[in-house]
Amino acid sequence: MELEVVASPDASEIETIVEGLVSHAFSAGIESRNAQPLFVLGRADDGELIAGLSAMTMWGWLHIKELWVSETWRGGWFGYPVDR
Repeated sequence: MELEVVASPDASEIETIVEGLVSHAFSAGIESRNAQPLFVLGRADDGELIAGLSAMTMWGWLHIKELWVSETWRGGWFGYPVDR
């Protein structure tokens, strides 16, 4: 076997991967793919965007793609400023 790292696989290669995963999930009795995008926004009391999550729900799982927290709020928890 040979592994190849590529930045932009062919559409047919992506399709083969997705079809293989869907087929495996179906044969294993896992729910249908039903991929849905999901975004979560965290806001301070004044409405300022202080955090965000970009994700997808698929096969009953949450797949987090990106997570960002404003530097001011890092190391704390929402509702509790870091400098408290």
